[in-house]
Amino acid sequence: MIVWREQKMSVGNTMIDADHRYLMCLINTVELALRSESYRDVIDIVLEQLEQYAREHFDREEKLQVELRYIRYDQHAQRHRELLRELDQIRSRVQALATPEAAAAIAGEIAQLLRHWLVNHIFQEDMLLKPLFSQQRR
Repeated sequence: MIVWREQKMSVGNTMIDADHRYLMCLINTVELALRSESYRDVIDIVLEQLEQYAREHFDREEKLQVELRYIRYDQHAQRHRELLRELDQIRSRVQALATPEAAAAIAGEIAQLLRHWLVNHIFQEDMLLKPLFSQQRR
């Protein structure tokens, strides 16, 4: 389960931080759903929400980057596209699961992939935006 840590994870922008917290909630929900015997009832819906919200978040983040003339915009936008492809691969793996036992067996692995997918992006890419956001508040 991912837990928000304000001091370590905040990029200094209320909207982006709220997005990150909600994405974490969705990832936590995926993990719980995969561990449930009735995972099929909810997993497709949760993964769809995760993908849709990730797209909306990336759009918001990229618009801010353009407004603030972020010099690494092209690389960051490319990384967002890569993350969406990775998420699609994860969704395909989950949708191919035939039984609740199969889902439970790889729930930890899928959760770890999703945690890595989001948390590493925040720490490696989004934290580079923090100085830009702090200048914006002045």
